[in-house]
Amino acid sequence: MFDVYFVVVLYKCKTADSAACRSLLSKAMPDGVRLRGLIYDNTPNIAAESKSLSEDIEYCSTGMNKGLPAAYNDGIRRALQGGARYFMLVDQDSTITAEFLEAAARAVKGSPSDQVVWAPHIIASNRHISPYKFNALGLPTFKYDLSSAPAAYFAINSYSIISLDFLKKIDGFDEFYWLDGLDFWFYSRVARMGYKVGVIGVNVTHHLSLLEGGMSATRLLNIARYESCFFWEYFPKWQAVTCTLRVLARGMRNLQILMQSGQALGYLREMSTGVRTGLSRR
Repeated sequence: MFDVYFVVVLYKCKTADSAACRSLLSKAMPDGVRLRGLIYDNTPNIAAESKSLSEDIEYCSTGMNKGLPAAYNDGIRRALQGGARYFMLVDQDSTITAEFLEAAARAVKGSPSDQVVWAPHIIASNRHISPYKFNALGLPTFKYDLSSAPAAYFAINSYSIISLDFLKKIDGFDEFYWLDGLDFWFYSRVARMGYKVGVIGVNVTHHLSLLEGGMSATRLLNIARYESCFFWEYFPKWQAVTCTLRVLARGMRNLQILMQSGQALGYLREMSTGVRTGLSRR
């Protein structure tokens, strides 16, 4: 039995409007899969609430935005109490299909003991965005090659299937990286502890606002701070320099948004704060 506990984190999105919630509440799940989970609503200024949406799916809201890792860590506690074996991260606009769950079950079954997380091939804006690794220069390469030498692979959080034994070993997610940089932090932790990433043999499509446009200046500033922080906390300095330049280039591509909100210099300040914080945490 492929026993999975999921967490969907909502932000200013109702359950009925979330592709993830609609797909997970549909009960269109394959045989051999037990799916339980938590819909955690981070929307600020709504009533605190806890209720059951079905026999296996709970909903809770706190009336404030506590960030992704707080929601994930709450879900981990519930999953461990319920005896699940695997944990699945789901963005509110991700659709979980029977095809994906069947492929995940195949990937997990009989996998090597050093694999503790599995991720599918993710396509956004007709581009392969996950999984990937950073080369020696700090540039991402979007190819997963099992025949090559072991490497630290990264992926986006959504659709990740993670061993609950591993999450228990690392005491869950670091709440410092409360939104952006969390996927970097988690997958780097997998590599630093000597474990590997397995690939789920299916392609899924994902909406990525960084590629599709329309991201708010506030979110761009948050990304600038926390991605810069991660690179200078964990990467060798020559890689950190390259990655920081890529963060700067992102700001240039979104300069119109930053200028309209009066945050062009704010973007640079957030990058600088991130670098200093990362070095202090190194």
